[in-house]
Amino acid sequence: MMDISPLVTVLASGETHWNPFKKIAPSFGPFAPILENRVYALIALAWALALCYLGYRLIVNIAAFAKAKKGRYGADMNEAKEDMVWSAGALVGVAAIGSIFGVLVAF
Repeated sequence: MMDISPLVTVLASGETHWNPFKKIAPSFGPFAPILENRVYALIALAWALALCYLGYRLIVNIAAFAKAKKGRYGADMNEAKEDMVWSAGALVGVAAIGSIFGVLVAF
């Protein structure tokens, strides 16, 4: 059950609105020390962009593989399969680099 005592207090004081998120402050949690340094923030931005791009490439390669498989194009299917494996490996590698960097910076 929701506590409405702050609402009653706000209405009694004559304020026009009640903000339940007044005491909440956004935070990056364990990543806050890393993002305070501009160099680390730029590295984090580059890492995030690389992660997004590789995720996009993996999706495109999966779609190309599915198209080649549906059309029974053997050569295209092998090429799409190789591209899909490389994209998946690169995505896992970039994700691992982010974790390894975070651990190294923390210590």
